[in-house]
Amino acid sequence: MVTNSLYAQFLDAKNTGKKKFVVLIDPDKVRLGKIQHVLEMSLEPE
Repeated sequence: MVTNSLYAQFLDAKNTGKKKFVVLIDPDKVRLGKIQHVLEMSLEPE
């Protein structure tokens, strides 16, 4: 299940001192084009 995998990744990051964050997107309050832009930004390398 994806949820368990994500949760495990966050627990692992916490336990190893890494920092992560999540962006929650309300599909009722955002346009499709804006979601595409957010997804593209999330895939850009640091």
